[in-house]
Amino acid sequence: KLQFLYLIGSFKRETKMLRAVAAAAALCAGASGAKPNVVFILTDDQDVTLDASTHMPKLDKYLKRGGATLTNQFVATPVCCPSRGSYHTGRHIHNIPMTDNTIAGNCSGPEWNAGAEKETSGVWMQGLGYRTAYFGKYLNDYGSAPAGGVAHVPPGWDHWYGLVGNSVYYNYTISNDGVAEHHGDDYEADYLTDVLTRQAVKFMKAGDGRPFFAIVGPPSCHGPHEPAPQYAHTLTEKPFAKAVRSPNYGNSWEDKHWVVRYQGAQWAAETENREKFTDWEHVRRLETLLSVDDMIEAFVETLTDLGELDNTFIFYSSDHGYHLGQFGMLKDKRMPYEEDIRVPGFVRGPGIPAGSVSSAVVVSIDMLPTFIDIGGGEVPGSMDGRSYLADLQRPSGAAAERSFLVEYHGETNAPGGVCRGPGQWAPGMACWVEGGELLAPGPFEGEPLCSCQDAKNNTYACMRTLSAAEDTMYCEFEEDGTFVEHYDLTVDAWQRKNTARELAPEAAARFRARLAELKACKGAGCVHTGGSLRAP
Repeated sequence: KLQFLYLIGSFKRETKMLRAVAAAAALCAGASGAKPNVVFILTDDQDVTLDASTHMPKLDKYLKRGGATLTNQFVATPVCCPSRGSYHTGRHIHNIPMTDNTIAGNCSGPEWNAGAEKETSGVWMQGLGYRTAYFGKYLNDYGSAPAGGVAHVPPGWDHWYGLVGNSVYYNYTISNDGVAEHHGDDYEADYLTDVLTRQAVKFMKAGDGRPFFAIVGPPSCHGPHEPAPQYAHTLTEKPFAKAVRSPNYGNSWEDKHWVVRYQGAQWAAETENREKFTDWEHVRRLETLLSVDDMIEAFVETLTDLGELDNTFIFYSSDHGYHLGQFGMLKDKRMPYEEDIRVPGFVRGPGIPAGSVSSAVVVSIDMLPTFIDIGGGEVPGSMDGRSYLADLQRPSGAAAERSFLVEYHGETNAPGGVCRGPGQWAPGMACWVEGGELLAPGPFEGEPLCSCQDAKNNTYACMRTLSAAEDTMYCEFEEDGTFVEHYDLTVDAWQRKNTARELAPEAAARFRARLAELKACKGAGCVHTGGSLRAP
Protein backbone atom coordinates (compact mmCIF):
# COMPACT_ATOMS: atom_id res chain seq x y z
CA LYS A 1 0.00 0.00 0.00
CA LEU A 2 2.78 2.42 0.91
CA GLN A 3 4.64 1.59 -2.28
CA PHE A 4 1.51 2.12 -4.33
CA LEU A 5 0.87 5.52 -2.73
CA TYR A 6 4.41 6.62 -3.30
CA LEU A 7 4.82 5.41 -6.89
CA ILE A 8 1.85 7.42 -8.13
CA GLY A 9 3.47 10.07 -10.27
CA SER A 10 6.99 8.95 -9.36
CA PHE A 11 8.14 8.86 -12.99
CA LYS A 12 7.20 12.51 -13.48
CA ARG A 13 8.91 13.54 -10.24
CA GLU A 14 12.12 11.70 -11.08
CA THR A 15 12.17 13.20 -14.60
CA LYS A 16 11.76 16.73 -13.20
CA MET A 17 14.45 16.06 -10.59
CA LEU A 18 16.97 14.87 -13.17
CA ARG A 19 16.28 17.85 -15.43
CA ALA A 20 16.71 20.29 -12.55
CA VAL A 21 19.95 18.67 -11.42
CA ALA A 22 21.34 18.60 -14.94
CA ALA A 23 20.46 22.24 -15.54
CA ALA A 24 22.04 23.36 -12.29
CA ALA A 25 25.15 21.27 -12.89
CA ALA A 26 25.54 22.72 -16.39
CA LEU A 27 25.14 26.25 -15.06
CA CYS A 28 27.87 25.69 -12.50
CA ALA A 29 30.21 23.68 -14.74
CA GLY A 30 33.79 24.75 -14.39
CA ALA A 31 33.12 26.58 -11.12
CA SER A 32 32.50 23.64 -8.78
CA GLY A 33 35.58 24.49 -6.74
CA ALA A 34 33.95 27.76 -5.67
CA LYS A 35 30.90 26.04 -4.25
CA PRO A 36 30.73 25.90 -0.46
CA ASN A 37 31.24 22.60 1.32
CA VAL A 38 28.39 21.43 3.55
CA VAL A 39 28.60 19.39 6.77
CA PHE A 40 25.44 18.43 8.65
CA ILE A 41 25.75 17.02 12.20
CA LEU A 42 22.46 15.33 13.09
CA THR A 43 22.33 14.17 16.72
CA ASP A 44 19.76 11.83 18.27
CA ASP A 45 17.19 12.79 20.96
CA GLN A 46 18.82 16.17 21.70
CA ASP A 47 16.43 18.75 23.07
CA VAL A 48 16.93 22.48 23.27
CA THR A 49 14.12 23.34 25.70
CA LEU A 50 15.58 21.39 28.64
CA ASP A 51 19.21 22.51 28.32
CA ALA A 52 20.74 19.53 26.48
CA SER A 53 22.30 22.05 24.09
CA THR A 54 23.50 24.45 26.76
CA HIS A 55 26.48 22.62 28.27
CA MET A 56 28.61 22.15 25.15
CA PRO A 57 31.41 24.75 25.27
CA LYS A 58 32.85 23.90 21.86
CA LEU A 59 29.47 24.12 20.17
CA ASP A 60 29.10 27.49 21.85
CA LYS A 61 32.53 28.66 20.66
CA TYR A 62 32.54 27.44 17.08
CA LEU A 63 28.90 27.41 16.03
CA LYS A 64 26.93 29.72 18.32
CA ARG A 65 29.52 32.48 18.61
CA GLY A 66 31.04 31.64 15.24
CA GLY A 67 27.74 31.52 13.38
CA ALA A 68 23.99 31.75 13.86
CA THR A 69 21.54 30.43 16.45
CA LEU A 70 18.08 29.60 15.16
CA THR A 71 15.65 30.10 18.01
CA ASN A 72 12.67 28.55 16.20
CA GLN A 73 13.90 25.27 14.71
CA PHE A 74 11.42 22.37 14.76
CA VAL A 75 10.83 18.88 13.43
CA ALA A 76 7.78 17.86 11.44
CA THR A 77 7.45 14.60 13.38
CA PRO A 78 8.99 13.80 16.79
CA VAL A 79 10.34 10.27 16.38
CA CYS A 80 13.54 8.82 14.96
CA CYS A 81 13.02 7.18 11.57
CA PRO A 82 10.15 9.29 10.19
CA SER A 83 11.94 12.48 11.24
CA ARG A 84 15.13 11.37 9.52
CA GLY A 85 13.07 10.50 6.48
CA SER A 86 11.81 14.09 6.39
CA TYR A 87 15.34 15.47 6.76
CA HIS A 88 16.60 13.28 3.92
CA THR A 89 13.74 13.97 1.49
CA GLY A 90 12.44 17.45 2.30
CA ARG A 91 8.95 15.97 2.63
CA HIS A 92 6.36 15.47 5.30
CA ILE A 93 5.91 11.83 6.25
CA HIS A 94 2.51 11.66 4.53
CA ASN A 95 4.27 12.45 1.26
CA ILE A 96 7.19 10.01 1.64
CA PRO A 97 5.13 8.02 2.83
CA MET A 98 6.53 6.78 6.18
CA THR A 99 4.67 6.12 9.42
CA ASP A 100 6.95 4.68 12.11
CA ASN A 101 10.22 2.96 13.05
CA THR A 102 9.41 -0.37 11.39
CA ILE A 103 9.88 -1.94 7.96
CA ALA A 104 6.07 -2.05 7.67
CA GLY A 105 6.07 1.69 8.31
CA ASN A 106 8.60 2.20 5.45
CA CYS A 107 11.56 2.78 7.76
CA SER A 108 14.01 1.44 5.20
CA GLY A 109 13.02 -1.72 3.35
CA PRO A 110 11.86 -2.51 -0.19
CA GLU A 111 9.39 0.35 -0.59
CA TRP A 112 11.82 2.96 0.75
CA ASN A 113 14.71 1.58 -1.31
CA ALA A 114 12.67 1.58 -4.51
CA GLY A 115 10.98 4.90 -3.87
CA ALA A 116 11.88 7.89 -1.72
CA GLU A 117 15.51 6.85 -1.19
CA LYS A 118 16.18 7.64 -4.85
CA GLU A 119 15.50 11.32 -4.18
CA THR A 120 17.40 11.94 -0.95
CA SER A 121 20.12 14.43 -0.08
CA GLY A 122 23.04 12.37 -1.37
CA VAL A 123 21.42 11.99 -4.79
CA TRP A 124 20.73 15.69 -5.07
CA MET A 125 24.11 16.92 -3.87
CA GLN A 126 26.05 14.39 -5.92
CA GLY A 127 24.09 15.55 -8.95
CA LEU A 128 25.14 19.13 -8.18
CA GLY A 129 28.80 18.18 -8.36
CA TYR A 130 29.52 17.35 -4.73
CA ARG A 131 31.69 14.58 -3.34
CA THR A 132 29.31 12.99 -0.85
CA ALA A 133 29.63 10.88 2.30
CA TYR A 134 27.37 9.60 5.05
CA PHE A 135 28.57 8.58 8.54
CA GLY A 136 26.56 7.01 11.37
CA LYS A 137 22.88 6.51 12.04
CA TYR A 138 20.69 6.57 8.95
CA LEU A 139 17.30 4.90 9.50
CA ASN A 140 16.41 2.61 12.41
CA ASP A 141 15.96 -0.52 10.30
CA TYR A 142 18.83 0.11 7.89
CA GLY A 143 21.03 -2.97 7.44
CA SER A 144 18.35 -5.48 8.41
CA ALA A 145 17.67 -8.36 6.05
CA PRO A 146 14.34 -6.94 4.76
CA ALA A 147 16.10 -3.63 4.04
CA GLY A 148 18.80 -5.31 1.93
CA GLY A 149 21.37 -6.00 4.64
CA VAL A 150 24.73 -4.28 4.96
CA ALA A 151 25.34 -4.75 1.25
CA HIS A 152 22.69 -2.16 0.45
CA VAL A 153 24.36 1.22 -0.11
CA PRO A 154 21.82 4.00 -0.63
CA PRO A 155 22.21 5.90 -3.91
CA GLY A 156 24.02 9.23 -4.01
CA TRP A 157 26.89 8.52 -1.64
CA ASP A 158 30.49 8.39 -2.86
CA HIS A 159 31.42 7.01 0.55
CA TRP A 160 28.98 5.19 2.80
CA TYR A 161 29.72 4.46 6.48
CA GLY A 162 26.24 3.66 7.78
CA LEU A 163 25.30 2.29 11.19
CA VAL A 164 23.24 -0.90 11.12
CA GLY A 165 20.15 -0.35 13.23
CA ASN A 166 19.54 2.12 16.03
CA SER A 167 21.92 4.29 18.05
CA VAL A 168 24.47 2.57 20.29
CA TYR A 169 27.98 3.45 21.44
CA TYR A 170 29.67 0.02 21.48
CA ASN A 171 29.11 -3.43 19.94
CA TYR A 172 27.69 -2.45 16.57
CA THR A 173 28.09 -3.11 12.86
CA ILE A 174 28.88 -0.56 10.18
CA SER A 175 28.22 -0.90 6.47
CA ASN A 176 31.50 0.42 5.07
CA ASP A 177 30.60 0.88 1.41
CA GLY A 178 28.52 -2.28 1.61
CA VAL A 179 30.98 -4.40 3.61
CA ALA A 180 30.25 -5.32 7.22
CA GLU A 181 32.64 -3.78 9.75
CA HIS A 182 32.14 -5.12 13.27
CA HIS A 183 33.03 -3.18 16.41
CA GLY A 184 33.33 -4.28 20.03
CA ASP A 185 33.64 -2.48 23.35
CA ASP A 186 37.17 -1.06 23.32
CA TYR A 187 36.96 2.71 23.79
CA GLU A 188 39.92 3.67 21.62
CA ALA A 189 38.86 1.49 18.69
CA ASP A 190 35.09 1.36 18.97
CA TYR A 191 33.41 4.32 20.70
CA LEU A 192 31.03 5.25 17.89
CA THR A 193 31.02 9.05 18.17
CA ASP A 194 34.83 9.13 18.03
CA VAL A 195 34.94 6.59 15.19
CA LEU A 196 32.58 8.79 13.15
CA THR A 197 34.71 11.84 13.89
CA ARG A 198 37.87 10.13 12.62
CA GLN A 199 36.14 8.81 9.52
CA ALA A 200 34.63 12.20 8.63
CA VAL A 201 37.97 14.00 9.14
CA LYS A 202 39.63 11.44 6.85
CA PHE A 203 36.98 12.12 4.21
CA MET A 204 37.48 15.90 4.44
CA LYS A 205 41.21 15.52 3.96
CA ALA A 206 40.88 13.24 0.93
CA GLY A 207 39.87 16.02 -1.43
CA ASP A 208 39.74 15.67 -5.20
CA GLY A 209 38.91 19.22 -6.23
CA ARG A 210 35.16 18.87 -5.80
CA PRO A 211 33.27 20.52 -2.94
CA PHE A 212 32.11 18.00 -0.37
CA PHE A 213 28.82 17.26 1.33
CA ALA A 214 28.76 15.11 4.48
CA ILE A 215 26.11 14.06 6.96
CA VAL A 216 27.32 12.77 10.33
CA GLY A 217 24.84 11.03 12.64
CA PRO A 218 26.34 10.35 16.10
CA PRO A 219 24.36 8.29 18.63
CA SER A 220 24.35 11.00 21.32
CA CYS A 221 22.31 11.58 23.31
CA HIS A 222 20.10 8.53 22.65
CA GLY A 223 20.06 5.62 25.09
CA PRO A 224 21.88 3.57 26.29
CA HIS A 225 23.62 6.85 27.29
CA GLU A 226 27.20 5.59 27.56
CA PRO A 227 29.62 8.51 27.88
CA ALA A 228 33.25 8.22 26.82
CA PRO A 229 35.29 7.16 29.87
CA GLN A 230 37.02 10.54 30.18
CA TYR A 231 33.60 12.21 30.52
CA ALA A 232 31.81 9.72 32.79
CA HIS A 233 31.04 11.25 36.20
CA THR A 234 32.39 14.66 35.18
CA LEU A 235 29.02 16.43 35.43
CA THR A 236 27.41 14.67 38.39
CA GLU A 237 28.34 17.41 40.86
CA LYS A 238 27.57 20.36 38.60
CA PRO A 239 24.75 22.77 39.51
CA PHE A 240 22.88 21.65 36.40
CA ALA A 241 23.14 17.91 37.24
CA LYS A 242 19.41 17.66 37.99
CA ALA A 243 16.82 17.36 35.28
CA VAL A 244 15.28 20.74 34.53
CA ARG A 245 12.39 21.43 36.88
CA SER A 246 10.34 23.29 34.30
CA PRO A 247 6.93 24.64 35.31
CA ASN A 248 5.31 21.56 33.72
CA TYR A 249 7.66 19.03 35.38
CA GLY A 250 5.64 16.36 37.17
CA ASN A 251 2.28 18.08 36.74
CA SER A 252 -0.42 19.38 34.35
CA TRP A 253 -1.38 16.08 32.72
CA GLU A 254 -5.05 16.06 33.72
CA ASP A 255 -6.53 17.73 30.60
CA LYS A 256 -4.38 15.99 27.98
CA HIS A 257 -4.66 12.94 25.76
CA TRP A 258 -5.16 9.70 27.70
CA VAL A 259 -1.60 8.51 26.98
CA VAL A 260 -0.28 11.51 28.90
CA ARG A 261 -2.85 11.14 31.69
CA TYR A 262 -1.92 7.48 32.15
CA GLN A 263 1.78 8.34 32.49
CA GLY A 264 0.91 11.13 34.89
CA ALA A 265 -0.89 8.65 37.15
CA GLN A 266 2.22 6.46 37.19
CA TRP A 267 4.31 9.48 38.14
CA ALA A 268 1.98 10.35 41.00
CA ALA A 269 2.19 6.79 42.34
CA GLU A 270 6.01 6.73 42.56
CA THR A 271 7.15 10.32 42.27
CA GLU A 272 10.39 10.10 44.24
CA ASN A 273 11.86 7.23 42.24
CA ARG A 274 10.83 8.79 38.94
CA GLU A 275 12.42 12.12 39.85
CA LYS A 276 15.66 10.28 40.72
CA PHE A 277 15.57 8.56 37.35
CA THR A 278 15.16 11.81 35.39
CA ASP A 279 18.14 13.32 37.22
CA TRP A 280 20.23 10.23 36.51
CA GLU A 281 19.38 10.13 32.80
CA HIS A 282 19.78 13.89 32.38
CA VAL A 283 23.45 13.73 33.44
CA ARG A 284 24.20 10.69 31.29
CA ARG A 285 22.72 12.44 28.25
CA LEU A 286 24.84 15.55 28.78
CA GLU A 287 28.02 13.52 29.24
CA THR A 288 27.52 11.64 25.96
CA LEU A 289 27.24 14.99 24.17
CA LEU A 290 30.73 16.05 25.26
CA SER A 291 32.13 13.69 22.61
CA VAL A 292 29.96 15.44 20.01
CA ASP A 293 31.49 18.68 21.28
CA ASP A 294 34.91 17.19 20.47
CA MET A 295 33.61 16.26 17.02
CA ILE A 296 32.70 19.89 16.31
CA GLU A 297 36.16 21.07 17.32
CA ALA A 298 37.86 18.38 15.22
CA PHE A 299 35.86 19.40 12.16
CA VAL A 300 36.62 23.10 12.61
CA GLU A 301 40.32 22.47 13.16
CA THR A 302 40.52 20.18 10.12
CA LEU A 303 38.73 22.67 7.90
CA THR A 304 41.02 25.43 9.16
CA ASP A 305 44.11 23.38 8.34
CA LEU A 306 42.72 22.69 4.86
CA GLY A 307 41.96 26.38 4.29
CA GLU A 308 38.27 25.47 3.83
CA LEU A 309 36.62 26.77 7.00
CA ASP A 310 35.45 30.05 5.48
CA ASN A 311 33.98 28.15 2.54
CA THR A 312 32.11 25.52 4.56
CA PHE A 313 28.64 25.50 6.06
CA ILE A 314 28.40 23.46 9.27
CA PHE A 315 24.79 22.75 10.26
CA TYR A 316 23.86 21.26 13.63
CA SER A 317 20.49 19.88 14.72
CA SER A 318 18.71 16.79 16.07
CA ASP A 319 16.11 14.36 14.77
CA HIS A 320 13.75 15.54 17.54
CA GLY A 321 13.71 16.84 21.09
CA TYR A 322 13.08 15.03 24.37
CA HIS A 323 11.15 15.18 27.63
CA LEU A 324 12.22 14.12 31.12
CA GLY A 325 9.39 14.42 33.64
CA GLN A 326 7.28 16.99 31.80
CA PHE A 327 3.55 16.38 32.38
CA GLY A 328 4.60 13.37 34.49
CA MET A 329 5.98 11.54 31.44
CA LEU A 330 9.14 9.78 32.56
CA LYS A 331 11.17 10.08 29.34
CA ASP A 332 11.10 9.90 25.53
CA LYS A 333 9.85 11.95 22.59
CA ARG A 334 6.81 11.19 20.30
CA MET A 335 4.54 13.91 21.73
CA PRO A 336 3.57 17.24 20.11
CA TYR A 337 4.77 19.46 22.94
CA GLU A 338 7.63 21.95 22.69
CA GLU A 339 10.14 19.72 24.49
CA ASP A 340 9.77 17.09 21.75
CA ILE A 341 9.39 19.18 18.58
CA ARG A 342 11.85 22.03 19.21
CA VAL A 343 15.42 21.12 18.32
CA PRO A 344 18.85 22.75 18.36
CA GLY A 345 19.53 25.01 15.39
CA PHE A 346 23.10 26.21 14.83
CA VAL A 347 24.97 26.95 11.62
CA ARG A 348 28.11 28.72 10.53
CA GLY A 349 29.26 29.40 7.00
CA PRO A 350 29.81 31.92 4.21
CA GLY A 351 27.77 35.09 4.63
CA ILE A 352 26.41 34.17 8.08
CA PRO A 353 27.24 36.87 10.66
CA ALA A 354 29.13 35.51 13.65
CA GLY A 355 27.11 35.53 16.84
CA SER A 356 23.86 36.25 15.03
CA VAL A 357 20.40 35.11 16.11
CA SER A 358 17.54 34.33 13.74
CA SER A 359 13.90 33.95 14.73
CA ALA A 360 12.94 32.53 11.33
CA VAL A 361 10.81 29.41 11.66
CA VAL A 362 12.76 26.44 10.31
CA VAL A 363 11.36 22.91 10.02
CA SER A 364 13.17 19.63 9.30
CA ILE A 365 11.65 19.54 5.80
CA ASP A 366 13.62 22.74 5.04
CA MET A 367 17.09 21.21 5.39
CA LEU A 368 17.40 19.51 2.00
CA PRO A 369 15.99 22.50 0.08
CA THR A 370 18.59 24.66 1.84
CA PHE A 371 21.41 22.29 0.88
CA ILE A 372 20.23 22.34 -2.74
CA ASP A 373 20.13 26.14 -2.66
CA ILE A 374 23.69 26.28 -1.33
CA GLY A 375 24.78 23.94 -4.13
CA GLY A 376 23.28 26.18 -6.79
CA GLY A 377 20.35 23.91 -7.61
CA GLU A 378 16.66 24.59 -8.06
CA VAL A 379 14.43 23.25 -5.27
CA PRO A 380 11.85 20.97 -6.93
CA GLY A 381 8.14 21.45 -6.44
CA SER A 382 7.86 17.93 -5.02
CA MET A 383 9.57 19.04 -1.79
CA ASP A 384 7.41 20.33 1.02
CA GLY A 385 10.04 22.55 2.62
CA ARG A 386 11.77 25.77 1.60
CA SER A 387 15.33 27.04 1.61
CA TYR A 388 16.18 29.27 4.56
CA LEU A 389 19.61 30.29 3.28
CA ALA A 390 18.52 33.91 2.82
CA ASP A 391 17.24 33.99 6.42
CA LEU A 392 20.65 32.84 7.66
CA GLN A 393 22.52 35.48 5.71
CA ARG A 394 20.11 38.25 6.77
CA PRO A 395 19.16 37.16 10.31
CA SER A 396 17.95 40.56 11.45
CA GLY A 397 15.32 40.58 8.71
CA ALA A 398 14.05 37.05 9.35
CA ALA A 399 10.78 37.09 11.26
CA ALA A 400 8.88 34.27 12.95
CA GLU A 401 5.96 33.94 10.56
CA ARG A 402 4.71 30.47 9.70
CA SER A 403 2.18 27.71 10.30
CA PHE A 404 3.43 24.16 9.82
CA LEU A 405 2.31 20.58 10.26
CA VAL A 406 3.45 18.16 12.97
CA GLU A 407 2.21 14.60 12.47
CA TYR A 408 2.78 11.29 14.22
CA HIS A 409 1.58 7.67 14.06
CA GLY A 410 1.33 5.83 17.37
CA GLU A 411 2.96 2.45 18.00
CA THR A 412 2.42 -0.38 20.48
CA ASN A 413 4.39 -3.32 21.84
CA ALA A 414 3.90 -6.10 24.39
CA PRO A 415 5.81 -5.08 27.52
CA GLY A 416 7.11 -7.37 30.24
CA GLY A 417 8.85 -7.18 33.60
CA VAL A 418 7.56 -4.54 35.98
CA CYS A 419 5.32 -3.21 33.22
CA ARG A 420 2.96 -6.11 33.91
CA GLY A 421 2.30 -4.87 37.43
CA PRO A 422 -1.03 -3.33 38.54
CA GLY A 423 -1.64 0.06 36.98
CA GLN A 424 1.63 -0.02 35.02
CA TRP A 425 0.36 -0.80 31.56
CA ALA A 426 -2.84 -0.56 29.53
CA PRO A 427 -3.61 -2.59 26.39
CA GLY A 428 -2.42 -0.86 23.26
CA MET A 429 0.42 1.00 24.97
CA ALA A 430 4.13 0.75 24.18
CA CYS A 431 6.13 0.37 27.41
CA TRP A 432 9.71 -0.43 28.39
CA VAL A 433 11.53 -1.20 31.65
CA GLU A 434 13.97 1.58 32.55
CA GLY A 435 16.84 1.73 35.02
CA GLY A 436 18.81 -1.28 33.80
CA GLU A 437 21.77 0.45 32.12
CA LEU A 438 24.98 -0.71 33.76
CA LEU A 439 27.88 1.09 32.10
CA ALA A 440 29.50 4.34 33.29
CA PRO A 441 28.55 6.49 35.05
CA GLY A 442 27.07 3.59 36.95
CA PRO A 443 23.68 1.94 37.37
CA PHE A 444 20.51 3.69 38.43
CA GLU A 445 20.22 3.27 42.20
CA GLY A 446 16.44 3.22 42.29
CA GLU A 447 14.07 0.36 41.50
CA PRO A 448 13.37 -0.50 37.82
CA LEU A 449 10.59 1.60 36.37
CA CYS A 450 7.91 1.01 33.80
CA SER A 451 8.07 3.70 31.14
CA CYS A 452 4.99 3.78 28.92
CA GLN A 453 5.80 6.10 26.06
CA ASP A 454 3.27 5.53 23.31
CA ALA A 455 0.03 3.84 22.24
CA LYS A 456 -1.58 2.67 19.04
CA ASN A 457 -4.05 5.54 19.02
CA ASN A 458 -1.46 8.16 19.96
CA THR A 459 -1.83 9.25 16.35
CA TYR A 460 -2.23 12.94 15.76
CA ALA A 461 -1.86 15.90 13.46
CA CYS A 462 -1.05 19.34 14.82
CA MET A 463 -0.60 22.82 13.48
CA ARG A 464 2.08 24.95 15.11
CA THR A 465 1.75 28.67 14.34
CA LEU A 466 4.25 31.43 15.11
CA SER A 467 3.86 35.04 14.04
CA ALA A 468 3.95 38.53 15.46
CA ALA A 469 0.31 38.12 16.44
CA GLU A 470 0.12 34.46 17.36
CA ASP A 471 1.98 31.61 19.09
CA THR A 472 -0.31 28.57 19.18
CA MET A 473 -0.49 24.79 18.89
CA TYR A 474 -3.67 23.05 17.74
CA CYS A 475 -3.81 19.21 17.74
CA GLU A 476 -6.32 16.54 16.79
CA PHE A 477 -5.74 13.01 18.12
CA GLU A 478 -7.35 10.18 16.15
CA GLU A 479 -9.44 7.94 18.38
CA ASP A 480 -13.15 7.29 19.04
CA GLY A 481 -14.19 10.82 18.34
CA THR A 482 -11.37 13.33 17.98
CA PHE A 483 -9.59 14.49 21.10
CA VAL A 484 -8.42 18.09 20.66
CA GLU A 485 -5.70 20.07 22.38
CA HIS A 486 -5.00 23.78 21.96
CA TYR A 487 -2.41 25.98 23.63
CA ASP A 488 -1.80 29.71 23.47
CA LEU A 489 1.92 29.91 24.16
CA THR A 490 1.88 33.69 24.50
CA VAL A 491 0.31 33.18 27.93
CA ASP A 492 1.09 29.50 28.54
CA ALA A 493 4.63 28.85 27.27
CA TRP A 494 4.82 25.46 29.03
CA GLN A 495 1.47 24.22 27.65
CA ARG A 496 0.01 23.50 31.06
CA LYS A 497 -3.61 24.26 30.18
CA ASN A 498 -5.48 22.72 27.27
CA THR A 499 -7.83 25.47 26.10
CA ALA A 500 -9.51 23.59 23.23
CA ARG A 501 -12.90 23.82 24.92
CA GLU A 502 -12.51 27.57 25.34
CA LEU A 503 -12.05 28.30 21.64
CA ALA A 504 -14.78 30.35 20.06
CA PRO A 505 -16.67 28.28 17.44
CA GLU A 506 -15.41 30.49 14.61
CA ALA A 507 -11.80 30.17 15.73
CA ALA A 508 -12.12 26.41 16.20
CA ALA A 509 -13.51 26.10 12.67
CA ARG A 510 -10.56 28.04 11.25
CA PHE A 511 -8.06 25.84 13.09
CA ARG A 512 -9.78 22.69 11.83
CA ALA A 513 -9.88 23.92 8.25
CA ARG A 514 -6.23 25.03 8.17
CA LEU A 515 -5.07 21.79 9.79
CA ALA A 516 -7.05 19.79 7.22
CA GLU A 517 -5.22 21.68 4.47
CA LEU A 518 -1.83 20.93 6.00
CA LYS A 519 -2.62 17.24 6.50
CA ALA A 520 -3.19 16.93 2.75
CA CYS A 521 -0.54 19.41 1.61
CA LYS A 522 2.09 18.76 -1.03
CA GLY A 523 4.96 20.92 -2.20
CA ALA A 524 4.61 24.67 -1.83
CA GLY A 525 1.18 24.22 -0.26
CA CYS A 526 2.89 22.97 2.90
CA VAL A 527 4.45 26.37 3.63
CA HIS A 528 1.87 28.72 5.18
CA THR A 529 2.98 32.22 6.10
CA GLY A 530 0.91 35.10 7.42
CA GLY A 531 -2.67 35.27 8.56
CA SER A 532 -3.76 34.91 12.17
CA LEU A 533 -6.21 32.15 13.08
CA ARG A 534 -7.39 33.89 16.21
CA ALA A 535 -10.90 35.19 16.41
CA PRO A 536 -11.02 38.85 15.30
